[in-house]
Amino acid sequence: MPGPSGPWRPPLPPGRSRKPLIVTLLASLAVFAVVGIVMAIVLGAGGHGGSKNAGRAGDAVKAYLEALARGDADAALSMGLAEPASRKFLTNETLKQQIEHWPIKNIEILSDSSETESSGETAIVNVSADFGGNRSSGQAFVNKKNGTWKLPSAALHLRIYSAGTDGMDSNLNVLGKPLGKDRDLYVFPGYVGATSVPYVDVHVESLLQEPVPTNDISQPFSYKYELNDAGHKAVQTAAETWLVGCLRDPEHFYKCPKQQIDPPIKPETVQIVGAMDFSGAKLSAGTTSSRGVVDGSVRFSFTAETASGGVATYDSVQNVFAVVDLMAEPPVVGP
Repeated sequence: MPGPSGPWRPPLPPGRSRKPLIVTLLASLAVFAVVGIVMAIVLGAGGHGGSKNAGRAGDAVKAYLEALARGDADAALSMGLAEPASRKFLTNETLKQQIEHWPIKNIEILSDSSETESSGETAIVNVSADFGGNRSSGQAFVNKKNGTWKLPSAALHLRIYSAGTDGMDSNLNVLGKPLGKDRDLYVFPGYVGATSVPYVDVHVESLLQEPVPTNDISQPFSYKYELNDAGHKAVQTAAETWLVGCLRDPEHFYKCPKQQIDPPIKPETVQIVGAMDFSGAKLSAGTTSSRGVVDGSVRFSFTAETASGGVATYDSVQNVFAVVDLMAEPPVVGP
């Protein structure tokens, strides 16, 4: 009987099994899996003999400065090994003030010894960054702890050496916070502003020697006081009041100079003529106290009734060294 229409195909060989092919494929896959695991272990160990290297030292330095730049105090502090004794000035609030005055920009890692040295737990990173209009460059000494690169300290340790116990330092505010009796303070690198009584400006010596802290060793917190315009006016007014008071009622004013007035006058009738001339005197702020100082000669004229009943005019030159208490309101000559 003729077969169905279409081309004729030869029959398959009888009884050939496909199991050996399946086993071969599974064995090959197992070999590839083992090779993949070995490669992953080798790549994960890196080229440093299997050490736990969490990036490069320069990455840690850059991350620290970036944390400061965005105002993240906790992130910046986590990158230091030494724990600061106080976090009073290491908050987001104070850091915000710092970067508002001196924004941190253009962070640049110039060199990183961890890129070329395959062993060791320390590295030197040369770094540069802009703090406001100031370009700061320096070296960061970075240490590896538990496989992570960290700075020796995340904060600058500052110490006040010339502070008095009852002077202006007790009225000093740093980054908007009262210093009080603290003589050690910890701050982030960058702008560190200080204020005191309204009559005095505080000029802080620049602390931007390095862009990142190099250690936890204290450095001097140096500043000086300068009378502002309101301070000059207040000190001069206090001195004028004192000079007139010493003429009219010397028993009730602080340490009045002894005066020989000829002919003798009736003190209560003294009237100052014109303005006092302070051009021969220096008006300044004290060095460690809330005091203004008048030092030099003051010229002025006054009229007064004489003991004999007439009125006389006098020209006076007073050599003055007087201390003005700027904590009094209004300021007065005093101890």
